[in-house]
Amino acid sequence: MGQKEAKKVAPPGGLILQRDGVGTDWSGRLLVRADFRDQVLILVNLKNANLREALLNRADLSGANFSEAMLSDADLSEANLTGANFFGADLRWANLRQATLVGANLREANLDGADLGCTRLIGVDFKNASLGDTNLRGADLRCAVQLSAQPLKKAQIDRHTRMPQTLQGDGDAEGGGTGRGRSRTGVAPQTGVSSVRPPWRPMAREEIEKRFRLV
Repeated sequence: MGQKEAKKVAPPGGLILQRDGVGTDWSGRLLVRADFRDQVLILVNLKNANLREALLNRADLSGANFSEAMLSDADLSEANLTGANFFGADLRWANLRQATLVGANLREANLDGADLGCTRLIGVDFKNASLGDTNLRGADLRCAVQLSAQPLKKAQIDRHTRMPQTLQGDGDAEGGGTGRGRSRTGVAPQTGVSSVRPPWRPMAREEIEKRFRLV
């Protein structure tokens, strides 16, 4: 058997982007190993789509809806996922390294084994997300909501991981999980959950930048 190759997918009916940036509806589509590298797919609807092993690196997917989508082993490295919705999505072993997920919804998402190293996760909602052996080394988690110390014990974190203020402390709790390459972090296990945000909705980039005071 030869090496698997990503297939360049022509979206059903062609990609239609309105002047306001709203994309088309690809919910429930079978897009295994699809190649969407470097494409502009703002606010596209991929709910329940099968994007296993898809190539989405460097794509602009801001405001996209990935709720309950299959994204295991997908490559989303360096993608713009600002305000994207990943509620209940399967992101096991996905590559999100250096992606931007500012204001994204990761509630109930499965991130086991995913690579989020050096990823911008400012204001992300992590309620009930699974972080088993997730690489968060160098990730920016400032203002993350519904994130507690307990699931972080299973993730890979280091001294370069920027924690929410509610999880910053003087303790030297070690990360859990496999413990590969872990450093002491100052995550205090006794700290509670950060402040709750209203349910996810698409946010304009200007609103996100204002809310989280991004430069």
